[in-house]
Amino acid sequence: MQLVLGDLMKNIMKLLGAMLLAFGLFVPMQAHAITNGSFETGDLTGWVLEQGNAEVVNPSMFNANAPLASDGYSMLLLSSGFDILGMGQDPYTDIDMDGVNEWDVAIVSQTFTVASSGVLSFNAMRLTGEMTDNTAIGNHDPAACFVDVYTNIVYGTITADPYGAVPPYTGALSWAGPFDVYGTTVMSPGLTNASVFATGKTPYTTVAVPLAAGTHTLVCMQGDAGDDIVDSGLIIDNVVFTPGGGGGGGCSLDASAGFDPLFGMLVLLAFGALYRRRNDI
Repeated sequence: MQLVLGDLMKNIMKLLGAMLLAFGLFVPMQAHAITNGSFETGDLTGWVLEQGNAEVVNPSMFNANAPLASDGYSMLLLSSGFDILGMGQDPYTDIDMDGVNEWDVAIVSQTFTVASSGVLSFNAMRLTGEMTDNTAIGNHDPAACFVDVYTNIVYGTITADPYGAVPPYTGALSWAGPFDVYGTTVMSPGLTNASVFATGKTPYTTVAVPLAAGTHTLVCMQGDAGDDIVDSGLIIDNVVFTPGGGGGGGCSLDASAGFDPLFGMLVLLAFGALYRRRNDI
């Protein structure tokens, strides 16, 4: 009798272990709420090119002083150079909110849904040639990313005008820099080809944005202020949503996480195995 009870207890413990494993594996996970956040597909899978010049690039697509991806090999580049919309100011794209629409604006976005609160993070780098244009004092090129609402800017910078002079500006964006003053030119097969960033690039900035559960949209924009002559760019990489604000993966246990039928199937299989083993004793 004791032997039978001992075997039964062992089987119950095995069943509980199987149930816990099933729960851990099949409760809906949301560590990968962002699609193609490191752009390692080599294209804009999961993203929407709303307008302008943007593409996924890698260091081999620059002639010198190539920017490196902050995660993996590829990264997203938005450029104000050679806009497919043609010359002129683009409507509804006053990125720096100074009352004047920008020229040659590139816009890329992704809409995603998260089951619990957490933190959206990404890395951003600026490139420009604006500081080499001695006739364009005040033409500070803006770039910005916002979440859900146009005024909810989570990252935004403008390039200073030539030789470090500071143009009058009291908007919501900060000054980009320092630039490394080693120029680079894009040599890609796509829309940003021939963009010239003669003043070079900045280091990466890491942006972290708390988000509530629900559906959100991340929008990134790069424009040219005051003219359509000198190019500026924005690199985005390693876009990640982390549930709860902690590090690295995990599962959602909040009320919005749905029940996965595979979990129920595993439980039934575990009970069936226990019943068969019990009858064989």
